[in-house]
Amino acid sequence: MATAVITSKGQVTIPIEIRNLLRLGKGDRIDFRIMKKRNVSLTPVTCRTSDVYGILSGKTRKHASDEEIKLKMAAHFKKNFK
Repeated sequence: MATAVITSKGQVTIPIEIRNLLRLGKGDRIDFRIMKKRNVSLTPVTCRTSDVYGILSGKTRKHASDEEIKLKMAAHFKKNFK
């Protein structure tokens, strides 16, 4: 289990094993959600080009619609970031 200390400014350094697992880096954004009393979920919301590169492969040269891109990205993240 990874632990961290809260500074006097309310800041926390996310332990390296958690950053690696979530593929977090400098400048990435994270979302905090209260799941149950005193339980919080931490989810990355930053998307790197390398995370989604090639997810539309196999398609014809036509431009993908915004909806198609959103669906493909959602499926990709659901599969790879459980």
